[in-house]
Amino acid sequence: MTKKFLSTVLFFSGTILITNAQSVNYSVLTDNPKTYNKVCLMLDPFYAEAYNDNAQLGWGARGEATFLSHIEARVGFRKAYSDIIEHEQTIGYLPMPKGGLKKGSSFEIGGTFYFFSKTKEKQLRVGLSSRTVGNYTYNKFIMVPAHKQIKIGVRGGFYTSFDNFEVKYGKFFGVNKSNTKDTLKFGDYTNTTDGFDTYNARSVQHSVVLYCGISYRSITNLLIQTDGFSKKGNRKIWDVYFDLMMAPIINFKDVVTQTKTWEMESNDGVKQRLGWRFGCNFRSSSAFGY
Repeated sequence: MTKKFLSTVLFFSGTILITNAQSVNYSVLTDNPKTYNKVCLMLDPFYAEAYNDNAQLGWGARGEATFLSHIEARVGFRKAYSDIIEHEQTIGYLPMPKGGLKKGSSFEIGGTFYFFSKTKEKQLRVGLSSRTVGNYTYNKFIMVPAHKQIKIGVRGGFYTSFDNFEVKYGKFFGVNKSNTKDTLKFGDYTNTTDGFDTYNARSVQHSVVLYCGISYRSITNLLIQTDGFSKKGNRKIWDVYFDLMMAPIINFKDVVTQTKTWEMESNDGVKQRLGWRFGCNFRSSSAFGY
């Protein structure tokens, strides 16, 4: 049994006041970051994308499994339940893709090989209680010496996505599939083709992206038994990653007017096949996370 001083943190209007209070007795039940659950299923009930013309709200699901302590496999799926451009297909005077617009979606498969692993002792924060009174929030915690594992690895994989987009001026043109000499210029506000205003068409982009990069992971798996506060812990997995990306496949869905079907073609420089991404993930080191 170990005795530890309890700290009370008071949050009010951006000011943090820390006061030492009574001591707390605790015993360590688990402190081994290498024994965390190696299979995890996660549900993302909400995600938001607002960095392009087609802002989305949606949900997703992810799963990961670790083998032989240094090999990880991942799979993920996302589906929009609110898609700005998808709602616009009721506009009857603009060319729309053949088969209509669909809500955006993506599917990803990947893996990581961890080539570096190190475990060291750190002071970990263990929250005991939290309560709010008016504008004040009281958080009680103790600092416990425990083990933290750091892992660094290389990662790679691919994902495929379907996204609605707005056909903008100067970037795309259409080729009549029945007569290749018949072309359609988008973005001309005075242009009407086959009964449709063609300044602002809609289509669907299908992309297949390959990626490779580096991943940093930190793991804590601490569980303690405290007097008066039951079982508490610090059981977290943080992932930070950076990927280089290349898209060998970028296709655009045909659009239709009243009697014609137009194959979408892009001008030079529109298809950006190279890119990068940076991100982080957090989950509990229990079997199910978020």
